[in-house]
Amino acid sequence: MAHELLHVTERLMGFWFAFTERAPLVLAVGVALTVLVEVSARFLSGRRIPLGEMKLSAVAGFTFMAIKPLAGYGLILPVHVFLYRYRMFEVDLWNPLVWIGLFLMRDFVSYWAHRLEHTVSWLWASHSIHHSFEEISPSCATRIPWMENIYKIPFGLWMPLVGFDFRLVVGMDVIAALVSILQHTDRFPPNPNGFLQRVFIVPSHHRVHHGVNETYLDRNFGAVLCVWDKAFGTFQPEVEPARFGILGRPLDAPRDMIFGKYPDLLAEKYSLTV
Repeated sequence: MAHELLHVTERLMGFWFAFTERAPLVLAVGVALTVLVEVSARFLSGRRIPLGEMKLSAVAGFTFMAIKPLAGYGLILPVHVFLYRYRMFEVDLWNPLVWIGLFLMRDFVSYWAHRLEHTVSWLWASHSIHHSFEEISPSCATRIPWMENIYKIPFGLWMPLVGFDFRLVVGMDVIAALVSILQHTDRFPPNPNGFLQRVFIVPSHHRVHHGVNETYLDRNFGAVLCVWDKAFGTFQPEVEPARFGILGRPLDAPRDMIFGKYPDLLAEKYSLTV
């Protein structure tokens, strides 16, 4: 029995590392399929397809993916490999509790990183790109600022120091990205009594996060779990339809997907005109 369990575990580990080696392809296929399903569903039901929003998301997404390999191989990987040499623990990858711990720690750090993106002006100048859409759909999840490739590096440095292999980190990032795509939809109405809605960030919770309604501002920062929002007082259920977008000057041009709110920050500091 023990031998069979070990064999199954080895196969699962082999699958995981193969998965991480193909992470960009897995993510690209996941994004393409999800957007295709959404567009098809809207077309068949007679709903408007937000082509303008999708084009802007594509500009941000392609820019992010163009910078990602440069930041990944030029900065993130060398730093992770260096820190991994000084890891504090020898992590037992065969222990399921280790994987659960990695997931919980990563989700906890993601909560605080996301919260900082809404409270620190120079981080919001980047993150506002992701919040700039005015009609939510899965393609909006690809509206990722390229700057995240740089400023989010410090938030992941604990992983190699604790003893997590870089390939584990990559795999978790891809899964989190795929989950994020599913969260960006106007489908699936709130279900306050549902188990998933009590524990996880479901589409209803994430619509609240993107809402500019006064009740919804700076709420629901969780990535996968909503327990952190509930623990730190930032949870808000969906009680009215969310109005999407950002406060202040809208980011509605391709150049805005590149520069975000940074021109506004500079204009404010040096009394310039954007």
